[in-house]
Amino acid sequence: MKYLRTYENLNSPQIGDYVKVNSSKFPELANFFDNEIGKIFKITNDKSYPYEIIFDKSIAGSTYGPEDTTMAFSKVELLGWSSNVKDLEIKINTNKYNL
Repeated sequence: MKYLRTYENLNSPQIGDYVKVNSSKFPELANFFDNEIGKIFKITNDKSYPYEIIFDKSIAGSTYGPEDTTMAFSKVELLGWSSNVKDLEIKINTNKYNL
């Protein structure tokens, strides 16, 4: 029997996609990542953290300073992504409430 993957795992995040960061990977910033959705503005050749994401609000507790709104992530640190922010919010809420 073959293992069938869900459609979310078949595509990779692209520039312009909205993303939700997995807050369990960052316990010290969990409150921020639980409430904010970011947007990919750059994909680099860095193998460990290729996705540079910008947020509307500054990242509280960032090591770069209080006005820092960007951070780099790996694909496993992203909870979900979508080209439409509403689709992403629906996906996150259905997972949150086990629907």
